[in-house]
Amino acid sequence: MARVVMHRDQIREFLSSEPVFDMLEHHTTRIRATAEAFAPVGKTGAYKRSFFTHAGLDRRGYAVGYVGSTDPAAAHIEWGTRYSLTGPTPDHHTMARAFWASALP
Repeated sequence: MARVVMHRDQIREFLSSEPVFDMLEHHTTRIRATAEAFAPVGKTGAYKRSFFTHAGLDRRGYAVGYVGSTDPAAAHIEWGTRYSLTGPTPDHHTMARAFWASALP
């Protein structure tokens, strides 16, 4: 049995390396495409067009990837509403479903 011991600086160097950054960029793009496919199309289709990705370094220097939505109604679409003026709306969990669907091989 082999034992691998890495120092904290080696882990930090690995997590901010170009291959990890490329992998995060690939996966965030894949999740975004899946979210756009799963997104419910309302009257305007604004939610479907509002997804964005960002891959970069956080404040500690680690590679991170973000997938988000700029639509102001995103929270209501994702988690639904119980008490709204127009009545309750169902939850769609678009981004969670996109994440899990993209995580599968």
